[in-house]
Amino acid sequence: MKRILFFYLCILALFSSCEEIDSQCMKGEVIGEIRSAGGGLAVSLDRNHEGAVNWQGENNVIELLNIPGIYQSPGTTIYFTSRPANSDELGPVTADGDESIELVLYGLEFNSDECP
Repeated sequence: MKRILFFYLCILALFSSCEEIDSQCMKGEVIGEIRSAGGGLAVSLDRNHEGAVNWQGENNVIELLNIPGIYQSPGTTIYFTSRPANSDELGPVTADGDESIELVLYGLEFNSDECP
């Protein structure tokens, strides 16, 4: 019985740590649009993150939704917290986009100088 309880506690701890990883502060540089309409912007993270890809010569690239207008210019460095985007947040996707970016995050808080 103690082993079963220990097993369940380990599983719970594992899932709890995954949630913290998703909401941690990340630093990245805005690359630009992925498609002419819909979706978010390509952002190159300063370190590798599971699901990030190489895209147009940039490393550790994700798609980030909900970036405020003041941070959307290519080359802008941003610090942000996020969570995985859900299907309702993805919006329309135009046919001219490059859909090779696998990880789509929804930005929660943003700052240009330090972690929010």
